Amino acid sequence: TVENGTKVTLAVKAGEGYQISSVTVNNGAGETITDDEKETFSKELTITENTDIEVAFVKVYTVSVTWSSEMGTVEADPSLSDGGMVTVEKGDSVTITATPEENYQVTQVVTNGVSKTLDRNKFTRENPYKMELTPDQDCEIKVTFALKSYTVEADYTVGGTVSISNPTVNHG
Repeated sequence: TVENGTKVTLAVKAGEGYQISSVTVNNGAGETITDDEKETFSKELTITENTDIEVAFVKVYTVSVTWSSEMGTVEADPSLSDGGMVTVEKGDSVTITATPEENYQVTQVVTNGVSKTLDRNKFTRENPYKMELTPDQDCEIKVTFALKSYTVEADYTVGGTVSISNPTVNHG
């Protein structure tokens, strides 16, 4: 119980793995929670009546993406932070797009230790690799870029043999 006109500070802190979704005072329109306030929120209130405060938290997962930046770029929707991370609310998805530099390809994507080897030269600058992920845990994704590779094959007729010392070569 406080006297009429008393100022109090409302302080809200999300627990690990959660963010603040909404804060509502006296069934009002609710407070706007900015990106900077999703972990901690503070507001001074002047109490002039009985006051009800409702706070909702939402479960979130962190998706961390690493790659060799000189060989390509990786983008996400929602956007990655400078550290290659994005926070996704439970039930929401994130789209990862890996675009190799010219003459490079995406050769492998590892998600939480599970490797997905990709067809040679399938995902190139003209055809970026895309994946949509709805996480149910924190995720680590590693994208591997490499030079495009080519196969050398020979067709020949009866009368001799052809051998190729290195049938697969990298661009350049």
